[in-house]
Amino acid sequence: MEENVWKREIQEAIVAGQRALTALNDVEGSLKTAQGMGIWDILGGGFISGMLKHSNLDKANAKMEIAKRELENFSKEVRDVNLTYHCNVPITFDGFTKFFDYFCDGILVDALVQVRMSESAKEIRRIKTEVQNTLNYLYQI
Repeated sequence: MEENVWKREIQEAIVAGQRALTALNDVEGSLKTAQGMGIWDILGGGFISGMLKHSNLDKANAKMEIAKRELENFSKEVRDVNLTYHCNVPITFDGFTKFFDYFCDGILVDALVQVRMSESAKEIRRIKTEVQNTLNYLYQI
């Protein structure tokens, strides 16, 4: 591959990685807000806190779809540089979880939803680390 083309491919991969990180940060922000509302819900916040929690989870899901597209683009750009990168992002909160949380509202259900959000936040951090490590490698070449 010609050097100018190679440099352009690396730059495209870096830009795609930065966009993926931005999208993941957006997901993480909505998820953190939902977790805060979840704590309020566990402590007896009631219907309103549950609504706010799920509103932020819906935002996180919508932002996750954007992050998935950005991660797919990053993966494609990294392959163009002949590196291997693959990231599967199956983080979603389904309608059943929302229904169950609203209509079976109680401390146990709220705690289970909180645990699920914490696991998702941990997975987002893991994916961000993978992207950042790949970016760090791209910066070096």
